Amino acid sequence: MKSEYILEKYVKRKINNFLNEKVECFHFPYSSMWGRAGIPDKLMIQDGRFISIEAKKTPIEPGMKLVEPSPVQKIVHDLIRKFGGIVILINEHDPIAQLKREFTKYGIKYKQ
Repeated sequence: MKSEYILEKYVKRKINNFLNEKVECFHFPYSSMWGRAGIPDKLMIQDGRFISIEAKKTPIEPGMKLVEPSPVQKIVHDLIRKFGGIVILINEHDPIAQLKREFTKYGIKYKQ
């Protein structure tokens, strides 16, 4: 049976490739049982701003149901926002187009 979603690991790979080519400073936190639950997948600092990116599996067709963060992730996202950070959730059909829109929305610079 064909999945209706692009797996999260492939979405993360696309985001990693984009960030490797287009931005200067980012970090991929290592996930393990020893780390804190809910930490976003990618972390950046640019122009003194803390930026986090959370990737979710994405629908193969536009208009399909979007995957939301877990309750623990939502708590961490709220904390990041509370302290002035930016949280970008990538969960749409075209993850790179969504990431570019979010970067533009928040004035985040990337190489064209």
